[in-house]
Parts: sequence; C-alpha cells; structure tokens
Amino acid sequence: MYSQLFTWRQKGDYDDLFDFQKENVEPYFEPVNDFISVIEIMIQK
Repeated sequence: MYSQLFTWRQKGDYDDLFDFQKENVEPYFEPVNDFISVIEIMIQK
C-alpha cells in the first residue's frame, strides 16, 4: 500500500497532468487514516 501511495505522490509531483481516479484512491482512505492514528498514539507515548 505504501509503495503505491509513494508512486502516486511522485507522479503527482513530477508527471505532467496526472489525474487521480476516485475509484483507485478512495479504498486507501480508511487504511491511511488508521495508520495515522497509530502513529499519533505512538508519538504521544
């Protein structure tokens, strides 16, 4: 999952006119939010 997100970030930053498709991106919302929550908990410890 994280390698795909990184690849998309690179394309968004450096490719000409890269469009993200909702159906490709939307499934990542919940797992990424869960990951952020775990990191926030770890930081608070």
